[in-house]
Amino acid sequence: MPPTRGSRSGSKCFPPPWLTWWAKTLYALLALAAAAVAWRIASSVIRIRREASVEQNMTDLKLRFFTNISHELRTPLTLILGGIEDVKKHDSLTPRGENSLTLAHRNAKRMLTLINQLLDFRKIVKNKMELKISRVDLVPLVEDALDDFREMASERRIELLFTLSRRSVLVWVDIERMESVVYNLLSNALKFTPNGGRIEVILSLREEEESVTLTVRDTGIGIPKDKQGMIFERFAQASRAVDSNMKGSGIGLSLCRDIVTLHHGEISVDSRPGEGASFTVKLKLGNAHFGMEQIDFSGAGAGEGKRRDDYMVSDFTAADSQRRVDVAPPKDAQKILLVEDNRELRIFMYNSLIDTYYVVEADDGAEALEKIRSEMPDIIVTDLMMPRMDGIELIDKVRHDFTMSHIPIVMLTARHSPDDRVKAMEFGADGYITKPFSIELLLARIDNLLTQRRKLFEKFSSQSARNKVVELAVEDVVVTDRDEEFMKNVMAWLGENVENSELTIDQLASHLGLGRTTMYNKLKSLTGKSPVELIKEYRITKSKLLLRTGQFSVSEVAYKVGFSDPGYFSRCFREQFHMSPAEYLKTHNLKQDQDTKTA
Repeated sequence: MPPTRGSRSGSKCFPPPWLTWWAKTLYALLALAAAAVAWRIASSVIRIRREASVEQNMTDLKLRFFTNISHELRTPLTLILGGIEDVKKHDSLTPRGENSLTLAHRNAKRMLTLINQLLDFRKIVKNKMELKISRVDLVPLVEDALDDFREMASERRIELLFTLSRRSVLVWVDIERMESVVYNLLSNALKFTPNGGRIEVILSLREEEESVTLTVRDTGIGIPKDKQGMIFERFAQASRAVDSNMKGSGIGLSLCRDIVTLHHGEISVDSRPGEGASFTVKLKLGNAHFGMEQIDFSGAGAGEGKRRDDYMVSDFTAADSQRRVDVAPPKDAQKILLVEDNRELRIFMYNSLIDTYYVVEADDGAEALEKIRSEMPDIIVTDLMMPRMDGIELIDKVRHDFTMSHIPIVMLTARHSPDDRVKAMEFGADGYITKPFSIELLLARIDNLLTQRRKLFEKFSSQSARNKVVELAVEDVVVTDRDEEFMKNVMAWLGENVENSELTIDQLASHLGLGRTTMYNKLKSLTGKSPVELIKEYRITKSKLLLRTGQFSVSEVAYKVGFSDPGYFSRCFREQFHMSPAEYLKTHNLKQDQDTKTA
């Protein structure tokens, strides 16, 4: 008998149709809700990423802006420091004038410190900070930093104390970066110490821990416990500075932390509200924790007992930066082309160089190219950033123009990053000096380049006369491939034609495929000698080698090197070697023929 409706035996239970419909609808609604939530989350993530990207771009834009401003500030700072140093060195001042000048000098140096801090901050953000480690005495470093703050502290009746465990504390650090750390810690202490307070700097050598600690302790307002973890973050600023005019930028302590970390050290703070704060920097002894490429062993001890003022511009010859000194350059002075768009700085350099060199000036690279072609200077000193044509483009054009490719070039610029230096060297700069600069450094670099280039080609000339293969390579002297081939071509031609007494300059110019004037300028700049002088020197050098063989008489040697008159040959030989050919033979115990005596 079949089962009836409602009977459970042998029947299957199915949900009612209305329940199935509601389940499907609920599932669809839940799926839509989940999709909406996922979409909102994805949109939020995209929006946050976009905002972070915009914020990062804005931060980079601000950093680039302030970095560029900092570079621009270096040129007027060069003029300020140079003028102050010149007045202090050459003029007698009243006590009042001396104090005012000292104040200006101190604040100019402080400005330089702030500029360097901003540039260092940019390097750290971009992970491009490179340390130059040397052995430094921290005692004079700290004393100099304290001296910069003594007047400010005196005005507010703040006592500055310096406590040290020994008179000399030597440690391996980057001296400029460590100066920045000490400066920032002192500046921070002054901001938060009330009038009549006390700031103490404690320098301790802990040999048992193989470390040095530098502590800056103040009696200021202190730092709450919950804020101490944030003070080393970038752009973190306290709102309770004692003097509102001393509110900082928020990068000082962050910069300190980053610099100390790069030195493999530690920085910490201990503070209680109302009781002041104590910042401690701990550095390791020795240099084993630094890479070999970071350590300057040649400069070891450079900071011992003295402070480096490498940035200082000094010994300018005119106090008025708008007026060129009325000094005639020495006779036969070598020619320098100054390429600088800042008129005051250009005149400063002119006044510094005119005592030694004949100076030509240009406002930018475009004008410099015209001056190079017309004046053919012995060396070029150029700025990097200039209107119309910058220094890099100028160097590139000079190195690719055969008529001027041999001229040494020193780049003078406010940009001092390794990338800028490498770029300048790749394009063919022989030297790279950053602003603010030392005029003594510039003079030494110019003299060194000119001397090295002269010795390089003197060596080439003498060894070519001996028929030896010569490699044209001297450290720090840029010699282009075309210049090298040019000199080898000249010397090879002289070797082949040295016996020709009818040899002329026009023949040499024709062989080289150059005009007479172009060839003259090229040889004069490369060797320091005119073509006539070069040919004559080559012949005399060759004659000495022939005499040394003992196989030829003086007359035979004279004819072999292109002299038709043995008497004139003897006079030329004496001019170069300060003895006659006969005396030379006698000195070297060589055989003399009869005609030697008549010569």
